[in-house]
Amino acid sequence: MFLWDVKDLGLTGNKVEKILEWVYIFANKNSIKGDKNPMSPGGLRIGTPAMTSWGFKEAEIKILAGFIERAINLAKLIQEEHKPKDLKIFVSLFEDAAYKATLDALQHEVREFTK
Repeated sequence: MFLWDVKDLGLTGNKVEKILEWVYIFANKNSIKGDKNPMSPGGLRIGTPAMTSWGFKEAEIKILAGFIERAINLAKLIQEEHKPKDLKIFVSLFEDAAYKATLDALQHEVREFTK
């Protein structure tokens, strides 16, 4: 398991958790040192035991990391363009035509990869 500080990306752990969840990658928001609000933590916890139980080796983990990177880049774009402070507003933007096709395509790739 590892804990990732996502504040330097301009995001919160709960926003990254939600966009990953949208594309069927499950991680957990997590408080980290310096957080002021436990409801909007700056960290993300990713469990590697789940990856190995699926039989993932280095090659598959690199593919998964690529999916995570793409989701986070889209989360950063949404955050930069709309600056939503509220998590519900952030998640509602996933349905916006500007982002929906990209998220749907990524979701499909993740589903196909994990079959």
